[in-house]
Amino acid sequence: MTVCMLCSVGYHLFSCHRSEKTCRRWMALDYAGISIGILGCYVSGVFYAFYCNNYWRQVYLITVLAMILAVFFAQIHPNYLTQQWQRLRSIIFCSVSGYGVIPTLHWVWLNGGIGAPIVQDFAPRVVVMYVIALLAFLFYISKVPESSDVILVASVDGELIPRVRQKSSTVWKETEQHRRGPIRRAGAVGADGR
Repeated sequence: MTVCMLCSVGYHLFSCHRSEKTCRRWMALDYAGISIGILGCYVSGVFYAFYCNNYWRQVYLITVLAMILAVFFAQIHPNYLTQQWQRLRSIIFCSVSGYGVIPTLHWVWLNGGIGAPIVQDFAPRVVVMYVIALLAFLFYISKVPESSDVILVASVDGELIPRVRQKSSTVWKETEQHRRGPIRRAGAVGADGR
C-alpha cells in the first residue's frame, strides 16, 4: 500500500514538471497505484469474508482480478490520460469500486442478514471504508489541489515564481509578471536599489 501512496505523491509532486511526457508518466503511475490499492482492499476483504466458502471466494477474487486487469489494459491506450477520457476514467474507477457492494451484500445474506452479530460487528467498518472512498472520489473529480490556476514555485535561489497551468496541457508556463522581471518580497530591496 505504501508503494501505491508513493506513486500518488510522485504524481502530485512532479505534475508541475515542464515535460508533459514526465507528467503523463507520473499520472499513469498514480492511476496504477490507485488500481493496486483497490485490488488490495478487495483481496483481503473477499478472502476473509468468504474464507469458509471456497467457491464464492474464488468467483469474487477472479472477477476483481479481471476488472483490475481491464483497468490496466485501458491505461495502456494512448488516449486514456487525455481530457476526453476523463469521464470514462471516472466511470471505470467508480464501477470497480462499486462492484464491492455485491460481495458485501452477499456476505451479509450468507451470514443471516443485518441482525447477525458478525454483520453488526463488521458492517460499520465497511460503511466507513466506502465513505472514505467516496471522499477520495470527490477530491479526484474536483481536482483539488490541481484545479488551482496559479501556484508559487520556489526557484533554486529561493525566489517564489508564480506559475500558471495552461488550459490545453499539463505543462506549466511562467506568468507575464515573472517574464517582466523578478518578483520582490515585501520589504526586499534589490541590488539596483528598487
